Amino acid sequence: MKHFFYTLLATFIIVTGTNAQPFRSSEEAFSVARQKNHCLLLIFSGSDWCIPCKRIEKNILSDTLFREFAQQQLVTFIADFPQKKKLPADQKTDNETLAEEFNPKGSFPLLLLLKPDRTIVASLEYENYSASSFVGEVRNILSSVNMLHEHSVKTKLMGSAFEFIVCANDPWSGDELLQACIDETTRLEKLLTEFSDNSETALINKNAGIKPVTISEETYQLISRSKNISELTDGAFDITSGILKKLYNFKQKSFQLPSYQKISGTLKKTGYKKIKLLNGNKIFLEQTGMHIGFGAIGKGYAADRVKKLMLEKNVPCGVINASGDLVAWGIRPNGEPWKVGIANPDQSDRILLWLPLDGMAIATSGNYEQYFEINGFRYSHNIDPKSGYPVRGIKSVSVISPSAELSDALATAVTVMGVDAGLYLINQLPQTWCIIVDDKNKLHYSEKMKIDATA
Repeated sequence: MKHFFYTLLATFIIVTGTNAQPFRSSEEAFSVARQKNHCLLLIFSGSDWCIPCKRIEKNILSDTLFREFAQQQLVTFIADFPQKKKLPADQKTDNETLAEEFNPKGSFPLLLLLKPDRTIVASLEYENYSASSFVGEVRNILSSVNMLHEHSVKTKLMGSAFEFIVCANDPWSGDELLQACIDETTRLEKLLTEFSDNSETALINKNAGIKPVTISEETYQLISRSKNISELTDGAFDITSGILKKLYNFKQKSFQLPSYQKISGTLKKTGYKKIKLLNGNKIFLEQTGMHIGFGAIGKGYAADRVKKLMLEKNVPCGVINASGDLVAWGIRPNGEPWKVGIANPDQSDRILLWLPLDGMAIATSGNYEQYFEINGFRYSHNIDPKSGYPVRGIKSVSVISPSAELSDALATAVTVMGVDAGLYLINQLPQTWCIIVDDKNKLHYSEKMKIDATA
C-alpha cells in the first residue's frame, strides 16, 4: 500500500448501483447510514493513478454480487483523489475534511468500515480480493458489530397467538417498538371483533336487516376489499359465512353433520352480495340475522398494518406473525434472510418446507388443527360459503403475496376452491404464488414461483 500527502485535488463519487443517486456530501451519506442503521463503507481512492484502486473498482465495486450485498447491508461512499481532474471547491473541501479525520497518513487505497456515529469498526486491507471474498469478510465483520439486535414478544391477541420481532439498537428501543406493535393490534381488535358490543363489526351485525350503519373509513375500506376478493374468487371467500361455521362443533369426539334444513336456512342469511356499501361510509346487511366477521382476513390485515407502522418508525427489519399469517421485511442482523417454515400437515411439529421471505407475506390455511373424519374422509374446518358444507381434498394451502391480508383471504379461498381451480386463480394474479398439499400428501406449486422452496 502506497502513501501520499493531500496535495491532490479531491472529489467524491458514489459506487454505481449501490445507491439510487450520488450523495451530495459525506454528511448526507452518514445521515442515510443513521436512518438505515447501516455501516458506512468509506473508500479513499485515486481513480486515475492508483492501480490497486482501479482493481477495487473493477473486481469488487462493479461486481453484481457486491452491489446486491451493499444495497441491503451498507451505505457506500468513495472519496476520490484524482491527479488530472479539477473539481468544485465544496467537493474538495468535503473530501479533505474526511481525509483529516480518517486518513491522515494519505493511504491509497484505504477502505474503512464505520458506524453511523463515525466510529471506525475496521480497516480493510486490499489484497486483490475477489468480490465474493470481500463480501464474505465484510459480512463477518458486520455480524460481530451487532448494531442491531432482534427483540421479540409473544402474546395472545384477536383470539390467536401473535409474535412480534423487531430489530433495534438497544433493549429500551426494542421494548418501545414491541409495545407499539401490541397497541396497534389491540386497536384493530377493538375495531373488528365480533365479540364486543362496542365494535363496529358488532354494530353492523346488530342492525342487519334494520338500517345502515356509519363506520370508520378504515373498516369500510376493509369490507370493500373483502367484497372485491369475494368477486375475484367467485364467492369462495366470504366474510358473511361465519354463521355457517357455527353449525359445526369440530371439538366433539363423535361428530354429526347438521341437517340439510338447518344448513339451507342458514345459507339464506349469508352472501357477500347482500352487503351494501353506501355513501358516507355506511354499511347495510340486507338480511335479518346476517353477520360479518373478519376471521379469514383480519389477522392478515393486522400484520400489514403493524408492519406499516414499524416502517414509518424506520425499523429496518422485523417479522409480524399473526398466528401463521406472517409478513417480514429487511434482512436479519446476522445478514441472513427471514425464513418461514410450512408445517407437515400430518406432523405439525415438523417442517415440510422452508421459504425465505424478502418483503413478502405468507398465510397458511390447513385442516391439521381443526377437522373431523367421516367414512375415512377428512373434512376441514373451512366451510364452503356456497354449499354450507366443510371442504375436503386439501390438507394445507400456503399463499405468498406482497400483502398478508391478501394471502390470508386467498389461502381460505383456494382451500374451498380445490387444487385445480385454486391453482388456476393464483396463476392469474401478479406477484402471488401458492403451495398446496392435497389429501394424498402430494405437493402442488403455482406457476412461476419466485421463491426457492427447500426442505
